[in-house]
Amino acid sequence: MKNGRLILAEDGRTEYTIVIPEDASEAGEYAAVELKQFLKEISGADFPVMSEEKIKEDQKDNLILVGCGRLCESFIFPEELTQLKEEGFLIRTVGMDLVITGNTGRGTLYGVYGFLKKYLGCRWFTPEVSHIPRRNMLEIGSIDITEAPALEYREPYLLGNQDPNWHVRNFSNGHFPKITSRLGGRVKYDPFVHSFYTMVPPEKYFAEHPEYYAQINGKRVGERAQLCLSNEDVFQIVLGQLRKRLDQDPDITIVSVSQNDCAGACTCEKCRKTDEEEGSPAGSMIRFVNRIAEALEKDYPRLRIDTLAYQYTRRPPRITRPRHNVIVRLCSIECCFSHPLSKCGKTVTVGGDQEGGHRSFTEDLEDWGKICGQLYIWDYTTNFANYLQPFPDFDVLQENIQFLIRNHVRGIFEEGNNAEGESGGLNRLSQYLLARLLWNPDIDMEVCMEEFLAGYYGMAAPWIKRWIEACQKRITPGVHMSIYDSADAVYLDETLLEEGDRFFDYAEAAADNEEILSRVRTSRLALRYVRLARLSVDEPDRETRIRDFFKDVKKAGITQIREWTSLETSEKEFLGK
Repeated sequence: MKNGRLILAEDGRTEYTIVIPEDASEAGEYAAVELKQFLKEISGADFPVMSEEKIKEDQKDNLILVGCGRLCESFIFPEELTQLKEEGFLIRTVGMDLVITGNTGRGTLYGVYGFLKKYLGCRWFTPEVSHIPRRNMLEIGSIDITEAPALEYREPYLLGNQDPNWHVRNFSNGHFPKITSRLGGRVKYDPFVHSFYTMVPPEKYFAEHPEYYAQINGKRVGERAQLCLSNEDVFQIVLGQLRKRLDQDPDITIVSVSQNDCAGACTCEKCRKTDEEEGSPAGSMIRFVNRIAEALEKDYPRLRIDTLAYQYTRRPPRITRPRHNVIVRLCSIECCFSHPLSKCGKTVTVGGDQEGGHRSFTEDLEDWGKICGQLYIWDYTTNFANYLQPFPDFDVLQENIQFLIRNHVRGIFEEGNNAEGESGGLNRLSQYLLARLLWNPDIDMEVCMEEFLAGYYGMAAPWIKRWIEACQKRITPGVHMSIYDSADAVYLDETLLEEGDRFFDYAEAAADNEEILSRVRTSRLALRYVRLARLSVDEPDRETRIRDFFKDVKKAGITQIREWTSLETSEKEFLGK
């Protein structure tokens, strides 16, 4: 200790030992491994790791206790640990020692990453790009903090980045990254969503039992529609399917009993009567899901049953409340994504026109929050018709998440590009910011953005920031943005494109090295895409520009430029072939 500060390492040497409890979990052991690795990378010192039963009485100083075992019982009260729940952590200096612990292995692992970020300046921007500072002297002052997430479920989804280490280091616990128990585990869905036909497949049942499927205009429909939720056989089939899945995989946290990704709710006499009583087709849905949840609760007490409030089920039922073990995922798909939800929750059509006569998303959010104890959100962070197109939503991300949390939301799925490989544009920045916000919605967003830009774009960062600011300035009170806007969107005016070309020219010139230059050019594809989409059919060099663009897209590792469409198909569409 020097001047009241702990000297963890100096000149590549350390007197400290990392200590784990005798009964440390797999994730608790891994927390010590990660701490050892990054402390060495920062300081050059090799910190030994020992189990606490090997620590002698005269070795009680210069310890870094990772996880709370026998040695920290005298200065960490049991109630302090229980208050941390599953994911919170505590960091505390006690004399010459440092304690980093959660109430679980995951919490302890998060504590290690929290310490590395908050006190040593580590950042993990993407799986490939991080900032691990180098220090000759590794010292810390007095610390006594606890930290816990604002949300229990946090998934900043980008199919091109499902690296489990990146997600854990940024405190994401969602379904899609394969976060093993060694990495603290995850929230595991099975099935994840749109599960009606998965559980009651029409190819198996429709021919002999059309009554299992939605009745529309007096006719039973077995494709692009829903199930008949008043049919008792349907209930028993779904229940049986879920029991089978749960018995095969005890790690499942949540099962989703949710409508298909289309319209087509059942209008048979029983279903229609229920929905009329409830004032919404969500009535049939919640009654059905509640029955499933009640039937499974005894055998699977920790399991939760998920369903959607999506499109035709977005409006809450008038009478029935979701059971305590039911999650409702409210979807914002129809919303404006350029303005805060709290101020602009109306339905927006492609092209930015607001539709009148509809209940606002905010009304439905508030009403679900009044009746549902486990309200989740499915939100959207990209243009699904044009993945590469600029999507200027950075000014609303923080305010929207804060607003959702104020309205009793406990989990958020942020859906970005659903394509493997590189995503282009500014999607990596967006995913990083969302991960930070989902854990702590009150971060300094500007600082986090500038850290990412400097780490990812190097000397080109100021020009990328100018491009972001220019895009955001186009969002005025009357400019609404949907997730399916075309390249002719009003906020992508010619002046913006000219500014963008100038900023990216400067960014390319400022790039530190070939790797940074490649990142800049990959981000510039967003601007090039808009120009390409606006080319007139009689443009003299049209075919050459299209082929050059797709060549560069493939070189960047991008596999799709719109949802569910291969690059080959997109290129043929641009060429008119």
